[in-house]
Amino acid sequence: TTTTTTTTTTTTTTTTTTTATTRPPSATVQAIAASNHSCAVVSNGTAWCWGDHGTAQAGLSRSATLQTIPYPEEFSVVAAAPGPRHTCLGDSAGGVWCFGNNTNGELGTGDTDPRTAETAQRVVLGGRVDEVVVGVEHSC
Repeated sequence: TTTTTTTTTTTTTTTTTTTATTRPPSATVQAIAASNHSCAVVSNGTAWCWGDHGTAQAGLSRSATLQTIPYPEEFSVVAAAPGPRHTCLGDSAGGVWCFGNNTNGELGTGDTDPRTAETAQRVVLGGRVDEVVVGVEHSC
């Protein structure tokens, strides 16, 4: 007597596609970085972010669509440092603006209040910043 056993394995793949409702102006992208979300710095001094937004780390609304980050007109964005739960942007005057989760003071504002990009405050460091690095719960 011969016994034959057949095993069938089914694999399901789910793909999520995000469609941007607006696009950045035609310009050269100077930098792009990614974590749970991504941000791009465009040569015209604007920053655009998209992706996970559970802690306001992508800037504005709780959606995954591409959006421009509001920034004071006197500065232009020159660097982006997205982290898992917050983002910091470097400006043309050597300053830093951070938004998102702030449970451990990672935004550098002297408190633990979370902020969207619209309520971000410039981090006062007493000197010009040349580079920003963001970790899970800290910024350097």
